[in-house]
Amino acid sequence: MSDEQPKQPVTISRDDLYAQVWVKPMMQLASEYGISGNGLAKICRKLAVPYPGRGYWARKAAGQKVSQVRLPDKAEGVPSQVRIAPTLPPPPPPRLAPELEGKLAAARLLTSGITVPAKLQRPHPVIAAWIEERRRRRQEARTDPWRRMPARHRPEAHPKRRHGPASGKVSWDANLENGMNVGDN
Repeated sequence: MSDEQPKQPVTISRDDLYAQVWVKPMMQLASEYGISGNGLAKICRKLAVPYPGRGYWARKAAGQKVSQVRLPDKAEGVPSQVRIAPTLPPPPPPRLAPELEGKLAAARLLTSGITVPAKLQRPHPVIAAWIEERRRRRQEARTDPWRRMPARHRPEAHPKRRHGPASGKVSWDANLENGMNVGDN
């Protein structure tokens, strides 16, 4: 099928799909139907059609022995055929109004000569403070193992959450104080 013409929906039987997935790689077959490889794999699972696993085509191309899984009998509730409809192409981006396109082109022309240096020579004091703070935090992260992980995972980010074996001991002690015995439900 050519890529210029839109692909049409196709109805295919379980047996035909089984034969096709063992003759051609899933990605190639899926592109012929106008869907993704993952979409074709989902259709195969829906119809209980086994398909080659990862590396099958590479092993076959290398001359290694490969085995084909036989098509199981159709179970109750499994459809005998499926209609494969191609994925629609995304719509084109909206066009700007002509006056906005002109203004955008003028702005691009005005800013085309602006270059930003990799290192600022005399940054504003607020920017300089931010750069210094960022440099300091990165240095700390290199030396402190707790700082290497994102802030939301650090113990100090969750002061009410107990970490480690102490949390089990606390609840165990609380149960004993309330008169619960080990065998109580």
